[in-house]
Amino acid sequence: MLQFRRRVYPDNDRAGDDAHFRWRFLRTAGADTSPRAPFTLLAVEGDEILGQWAGIDDRVWAGGRTWPVTWMVDLVVAPEHRDTMAAMALMREAVTAGRTLLATGVPARLLPFYEVFRWRRIPVGGSFYAVCRPRPLVDLAHAGDADSPATPKLPAAVRTLLPLSDRLLPLLRRARSAMIPGRGSVELLPAVPDAADGLFHRLRELLAPTPVFDAAALRWKLEARPCGRHELLGLPGAGGQLRGLAVLKLRRRPGVAGWGEVAAILVHPEDGPGFHRLLGGVEERAHRHDLDFLRLRCSVPALQRRLRPPWWLRRDRPPITDLFLH
Repeated sequence: MLQFRRRVYPDNDRAGDDAHFRWRFLRTAGADTSPRAPFTLLAVEGDEILGQWAGIDDRVWAGGRTWPVTWMVDLVVAPEHRDTMAAMALMREAVTAGRTLLATGVPARLLPFYEVFRWRRIPVGGSFYAVCRPRPLVDLAHAGDADSPATPKLPAAVRTLLPLSDRLLPLLRRARSAMIPGRGSVELLPAVPDAADGLFHRLRELLAPTPVFDAAALRWKLEARPCGRHELLGLPGAGGQLRGLAVLKLRRRPGVAGWGEVAAILVHPEDGPGFHRLLGGVEERAHRHDLDFLRLRCSVPALQRRLRPPWWLRRDRPPITDLFLH
């Protein structure tokens, strides 16, 4: 299995890493972190693996209860077998397994494939970008990267101004972040606190539908992870409670761009000052890591209205940014 993954993902060191595979596929994203059988399907011919469908079990809060779901994270076929029915066979087995399946990041060219299997496409929110340096983001977009916004091809005259923007924008953003009231009250947390349970339970109905971000889920996602880098930021509240949490995922494409993904932000939708303090803390970490941009996916209307230009720019890329449900 790992040999196959190394071959089909030659530029991804984690794809064939044994510790990462065990963490990602052999443990539950919830209170029970004991080893379990992964939901992985293989297309094989003799002793050869032709392709793989892989999912991660998770939980979603919606309609006043927790729902077990499986996130589709891999559907890959070896290059020499991509003109066969291997992908069709894998998807057919997955959608008939009796699970609730979720997927994101589906490119437009694959939409007919998902429609054949009756996946339901759901627009779930917006993708917002805080740009520190425009040029790396533009380069990432022109390379067709799914983590970048849809960006039209820029005229040569405009591109000549990008180096100047790369120097000036970080200075402006640092000055603006320093002016956010209470920004210094946001703490970089060394571990997931038990108070994360109370925060999620207070907010889950207001943020629903939402993945479960209680303490157990966060510890699996952050502390048990054998590789990759995430940071957890907390905003203290009264009486030892948490007022808000944010998870910053650090990413880098060598020679192209370094960026941060706000993988989760938990705060009351009407707590504007708390939301902006958390974002100020995230931006401060971005400055410390010398990141080129931040991306935040947000589906809560009250919070979306607080992400305003020019500091946060909305750039959706449907169907890449849509949710698919089966």
